[in-house]
Amino acid sequence: MTLPPWFLLAIALLSSASLLGQNTEPKSLLFAATKYGDHPLVSFKPIKNRDLPLYARVDQYAPFPIVEQDSTARLNILKSYYAQSIQKAATLGLMDRAMISDSIAPIVLSEAKIPKKGYRLFTTKVKRGDKLKRIKYSLTKGIPVLVAFKESPDIEALRYSAYWDGEGEAQAHTMLIVAYDSKTSSFQLMDTQGIQWGDQGTIWMSYVNLFAKAKEIVALKNPTLKQEKEEAALPLQIKSRIKAYQVDLPEDGTLNLLSQNFTWNNRKELYQLADEARVSTKEQFQIKLHLPKGRCAYFFTVEPNGQTTPALELEYNPQDTIVCLPPAGFYQFPEPGKTYFIVLVANRPIPRWRRYVDYFEFNQSKTSASDKLYRAFERFLIPSEQINYQQNQVQAQVQFPGDQDQYVLPIILEWPVTN
Repeated sequence: MTLPPWFLLAIALLSSASLLGQNTEPKSLLFAATKYGDHPLVSFKPIKNRDLPLYARVDQYAPFPIVEQDSTARLNILKSYYAQSIQKAATLGLMDRAMISDSIAPIVLSEAKIPKKGYRLFTTKVKRGDKLKRIKYSLTKGIPVLVAFKESPDIEALRYSAYWDGEGEAQAHTMLIVAYDSKTSSFQLMDTQGIQWGDQGTIWMSYVNLFAKAKEIVALKNPTLKQEKEEAALPLQIKSRIKAYQVDLPEDGTLNLLSQNFTWNNRKELYQLADEARVSTKEQFQIKLHLPKGRCAYFFTVEPNGQTTPALELEYNPQDTIVCLPPAGFYQFPEPGKTYFIVLVANRPIPRWRRYVDYFEFNQSKTSASDKLYRAFERFLIPSEQINYQQNQVQAQVQFPGDQDQYVLPIILEWPVTN
């Protein structure tokens, strides 16, 4: 008996549906030997938009940026070094990147405990609006979210870009969601490309593109569990030392560096040469800055006419560093008057720091250098009463309230120059 064509077609469709039903749980891209559906599913109570802030971020709890291209190592770094360290630091309320790197993040990644499973924030049946709110909720609880994409970004093309549309090479790629911004409807993603990539090592992506390109979204911690806020075990500290050397060139051609001592002028809130020493326009000198590991430093000069010149930008040095200024040669003043050298030592990069330096120059008020500096950088600077200024060394122990995570230690050197 010959079966009718429509019957054969129906059988074929039923068989295809059965096969599809057996593969509804794709293999996880984030965790080896598991399927996406094998991860615990978090049960959320209804989340209302009004209960979520317009903006939330957890990148301030991250350790030092790491550059890694190998896909397996990258994934382990995202899970064990970044995500778990961020969660712990957020619980402690610790936003000092140097301390997070030294005391919380795993020092030897090969010995770190790599998470084997994550928590699914939603299933495919959940509406997109609820998916969005669940990711936001996790971030507000100090928990970053791992996301695996179907495509890999063109790293070189995005080196100086702040946004990614999700297009790229057909190869799986994982990032960490560390912030969201409701005003721009976008997520901020962290990768392992270092601080010079994207926007300080992160890149932004719209809600629409993320949900269109993401294949798997999980958190390493259940955001619905209540967590007691712990006190930070260590205070936030920052300190630096600075020395100046006058260049002595005797007739025999040898080079000598004669150390110049400083004294702290409490009234003017700056360092001056000891014993009211002065530097001639004919003399040359060099400055050496000791910068602790993991700190960021910005150095600029202010000439007698008020012109400011950026001279150094050093971010996230991996070890204690002695920086010579200028990097090559020596300073020599072209004209007499008071010249200032200003160093800003920070716990994290100062966004658009050159703009604040420009403000310092164009602030024509007849106030002291210290007052002008605090007006230009008042958003970041540590209050002077919290700073302990000693001879050639500065240190501060600070704790900002709320979500303040940027602090900057200012050092001002005043150089009277004569003919």
